[in-house]
Amino acid sequence: MKLSAGRSPLGLLYFAAAIGIALLSAWAIRAEFPRIASDHGLWNFGAFVASGRAAAAGLDLYGIYPPLTPHVIFPGFESWNPNLNPPISALLFQVLDLVEPTLSFRIWLAVSIASYAAAVILLLRRYSSGLEVGLTAIWAFALAGFWDTLYLGQIYTPLVLACIIAWLRLEKGDHLVAGIMIGLLISMKPKFCGLPVLLFLAGHRTPSVERRRDCNGRRHSRGPFGHLRAWNLSRLAAFGRN
Repeated sequence: MKLSAGRSPLGLLYFAAAIGIALLSAWAIRAEFPRIASDHGLWNFGAFVASGRAAAAGLDLYGIYPPLTPHVIFPGFESWNPNLNPPISALLFQVLDLVEPTLSFRIWLAVSIASYAAAVILLLRRYSSGLEVGLTAIWAFALAGFWDTLYLGQIYTPLVLACIIAWLRLEKGDHLVAGIMIGLLISMKPKFCGLPVLLFLAGHRTPSVERRRDCNGRRHSRGPFGHLRAWNLSRLAAFGRN
């Protein structure tokens, strides 16, 4: 239902609710921003940098490497929080270690905010109009999950962007880009490996099992990782010729 500031009692009620949600969202953003802007440590991002550094040195990327690996202590509870992402994450985490960790964290913070903003804009352009655009936008940036992701230095917002791009490209019939985005998502978070299965059952057969014909008319199937796998094989072949 579209929000409207019409003269009917129901329209006025919707408008008042929209104003209330906007004010509460603005208050939440104002309360959360100082927490993110402060020097609060690296948290999970430190574990990611430590993992990338360990992988580059040939060490265990799931090891504990103080002071980068966060050490959580609460009354009656104590735990180290090492990297728990799949091995392919080491490729990204080595890039995060190219500069000093604190500076890298700030850069990643900007990347995370930009990714989330892009995701919100894509969804608003597709599904919202009128008063809903501004209201949904400010509400989206007031969500606790967004601010906790920034605070901890997590990798979720680029993955959210990849997921939304996949969803929107599926609507447009662009199965190639959708398949690549789904593959990237699953490579970093294998818990989403059921997504191609659900898409397949829902009738989206091409992005979950993409089919191509070669010059001889033979059919080939590629899953979400198919294009990445073909690229890697071509690189290996080129390396073998050298």
